[in-house]
Amino acid sequence: MSLSKPLERFLQVLCLFWFLTILVGWIERNILHLSVGYWYPFNPRYMQFTDFTVFRERFRYFHEANFFQLAGYPFTYPAPVAIVFDGFFHLGAYALKSFIVFCFVAFMGAGFALGRAMICRGLGKAQTVVFIGLSMLFSYPFWFLVDRANIEMVNWLLVVLGMTSYWKKRWYLAAMFFGVAASFKVFPFVFLGLLLAGRKYWAVVWGIVICAFTTLASIWFIGPTYGIASEGIRQGLGFFRTHFALQVNAIGFDHSAFAIVKELLLIFRQHLFSESAAQVLYYLPWLNGYMAVAAATGLILFFWKIRTLPRANQILALTVATVLLPPVSYDYTLVFLYIPWGVLILVSIATKNVGKVRGLVFGFVCMAFLMAPESFAVVIYSIRIAGQLKAIVLLILFIVSLSCPFEEPASDSDHVQLPQVPTERAGFDFDAFENCPRSVFPK
Repeated sequence: MSLSKPLERFLQVLCLFWFLTILVGWIERNILHLSVGYWYPFNPRYMQFTDFTVFRERFRYFHEANFFQLAGYPFTYPAPVAIVFDGFFHLGAYALKSFIVFCFVAFMGAGFALGRAMICRGLGKAQTVVFIGLSMLFSYPFWFLVDRANIEMVNWLLVVLGMTSYWKKRWYLAAMFFGVAASFKVFPFVFLGLLLAGRKYWAVVWGIVICAFTTLASIWFIGPTYGIASEGIRQGLGFFRTHFALQVNAIGFDHSAFAIVKELLLIFRQHLFSESAAQVLYYLPWLNGYMAVAAATGLILFFWKIRTLPRANQILALTVATVLLPPVSYDYTLVFLYIPWGVLILVSIATKNVGKVRGLVFGFVCMAFLMAPESFAVVIYSIRIAGQLKAIVLLILFIVSLSCPFEEPASDSDHVQLPQVPTERAGFDFDAFENCPRSVFPK
């Protein structure tokens, strides 16, 4: 069995944009000598891994008040993330190397499991190896995450494990993983919507309890007292909010919808931003309004539309929401798109006439764009807007998830429907395939 049209288009678009990125980036840097020419993958070496190494000195004072009071860049994550950092920093000189190895093992392990599921559904081994190999080799979100050494990979793995448990119908285990992920960063909380749509209400409650317990227990564990740790975490998160969410900072790497708002305000009201404090004061009411509108719109869309969609569409819609709606969302968060990407790959392979699945090819083209760098994006006021272009494509992909049900069509010859589980929503039923019980995306 050869690659289906959606998978072919994905590889073609992905390779095309990588080629353009490297070509145009090289011309800007080496021929035109533009000051804006540095961009991933052309970042200087001194910028590598700083999302990890910036905390190295601070973690020498873990469990002490100096952990929060030490001068320099503060700890800007929720409390549970500090425990993960501390686990790696306990390895001493091998901390960074161990984290990088962890990133590769997690990502490649998920790719191996997905490839196995693809082969079990009939795709040839050679085609699978080429497709998975090229997709991982040209994964801009992953390489950008490694380049920054960002802890997002741990959160991604938690969500992947939660999604695996969800497909195996281990509702409480899925809720536990989603709850822990939400304690790391708030927005993975939306994945509990998968359980809510399936009326697994007690599992949703369990996920909320896990999230609250993980957060409170982590604050207590950090110490030296609960009050000092709670205040220190609050100040660190406030620092990030002030200096990133409320300022135009590395906006070309930021595909949040709010980054578009900031960019437009910067263009039309630039005279108001003579100093960073002016940006903070001006953007604050806009941020509050944006969060209120995003929350209300998300709830309306979920109860009106998303919860009635096939499961593949639910996963796509909720995943896009987690990387589009936060007030700051840098490009390493795009690794979460590999979760619905894997689901749609299995839909594409299992569908006998993939041309009948409306929007599937276009969805893969959008994901290919999002998984390539676009370093050649146009410049406005000396600021790259690749992130804003990605935000627009994410919005388009979200609309696709709402308007194009990814269902398994009947065979043209016999028009036999795949068996459906009575308690599940109509849509592609992975439970009809029982050949690969150990896959990341179980049948």
